[in-house]
Amino acid sequence: MRITIIKRFAAAAALFAVFASSGTGTAQEIVHFPSLEDNGPGQPSTLLDGYLFRPAGEGRHPAIVALHGCSGMFGARGAIVPVLAAWARELTRLGYVVLLVDSFGPRHHGEMCSIGGFEMGLYRQRPKDAYGAASG
Repeated sequence: MRITIIKRFAAAAALFAVFASSGTGTAQEIVHFPSLEDNGPGQPSTLLDGYLFRPAGEGRHPAIVALHGCSGMFGARGAIVPVLAAWARELTRLGYVVLLVDSFGPRHHGEMCSIGGFEMGLYRQRPKDAYGAASG
């Protein structure tokens, strides 16, 4: 039992290492859509950026809407963080359309991992960003 757990952990760690080290990615298309947030009476919803990755081949494909973590969509060099790019590449290889949603950039917000960077209002809007992506 213990050996099985260790093997599974090693396999997961190896897969993560491949994703994390596979370089940065560039979306095939940048799209824009409104969040389904409520910014108050008379206020428009935030227009978000989405980074669209499409699989090879014509026809219909299942789609995945993906949100970045608390550190944001982009790394220090301005490219999509390697782990998100790797997931997008792997999922498109498997035949999925992937839309990575940037919740922070259009709102001019940095990371939310630290106590100083955390903003409850933005945290609560993120599911509505995903719904906006799915309905757009």
